[in-house]
Amino acid sequence: YYMLGSAMGISFLASSGDGGGSGFSVGPEGGAGYPSSSPYVTSLGGTSTYVSTAGNGALSVNQTAWSNIGFVPYFVNEGGSGGGVSILEPKPWYQSSLQVHASFPEGRMAPDLSLDASGTPGTFVIYHGSPAAFGGTSEASPLFAGLATLLMGAEKGSLGLLNPVLYQFGGNAVTYQAAFTPITFGYTIPWVSTFGYNLATGWGAPNIGEMATLYR
Repeated sequence: YYMLGSAMGISFLASSGDGGGSGFSVGPEGGAGYPSSSPYVTSLGGTSTYVSTAGNGALSVNQTAWSNIGFVPYFVNEGGSGGGVSILEPKPWYQSSLQVHASFPEGRMAPDLSLDASGTPGTFVIYHGSPAAFGGTSEASPLFAGLATLLMGAEKGSLGLLNPVLYQFGGNAVTYQAAFTPITFGYTIPWVSTFGYNLATGWGAPNIGEMATLYR
């Protein structure tokens, strides 16, 4: 159904999960949870955003991978952006140039992109009548859904499957640093966020204005 919907021009987005790269320690391939591991779904991982103020009042913003704060024993993992290699879904054509980790199956790798998901400071919502701060990659997916409307405006229509274009941008040294903000710090056990594609944050955070320009 995701494949058929993509052919009809529907874009599917899904959160990569909050179990970190270990997927709550349930498998060596990591937390590539469904449906974000479907080749016809764009997988959204998480970042932590830090805003600091200098003495002159200037603001600086830094993003890292939304990292785990626990790992062992079983089920002690207390959160972190999900990601890994699927043991069910094969590697899609748009990931053909990426190398899967040694001894892992040639499966679909996730996430594709990452956006803010940390619970600190979190996003404030009204919960049972009171304001409360929440996080998780369930925040990253709707954030990107809103931003994707700018891409639809640039295309003047529906987008369908986003992933081939995202990987085309990421595979070019010039468009990679224009379309994405590389996340080069942080971890999701066992994955480490680095320049270029990685299983912690994918290609990094989308620079949606530049991405919309490249779409035209």
